[in-house]
Amino acid sequence: MKIISQIFFTGISKNVSEFYAMADVFVFPSVFDAFAMVILEAMASGLPVITCPTVGASELIENKKDGIILRSYDDVSGLVDNLKFLSQNTDILKKIGKNARLKAEKYSWDRISKETFELLVDVCKNKIN
Repeated sequence: MKIISQIFFTGISKNVSEFYAMADVFVFPSVFDAFAMVILEAMASGLPVITCPTVGASELIENKKDGIILRSYDDVSGLVDNLKFLSQNTDILKKIGKNARLKAEKYSWDRISKETFELLVDVCKNKIN
């Protein structure tokens, strides 16, 4: 079966969680994105993420452990090779997805908002003193 028959471009949707649930891999190469929340959402859904260094969220990923980082956003052969590898090695695909989920759990909205609030309090204290 050719992989192209398994790729769907859906357009805009408000029910993205349904698509994460149907997916095996989340691919997000981009020329630039300061921090793509979709990366963290996909990881939280247990999906292996394939992205590139020009996406800020790639800094969360340990290459080949909880995601895959391409050499560049236009690394087509790297993307194809990694998609083929993951489709032929479902045990590794599942392990990367599980690791991605564990990593994403460290970045809950509650934790991030608490840490941001604490940082702002420290900045304000230092500015006043």
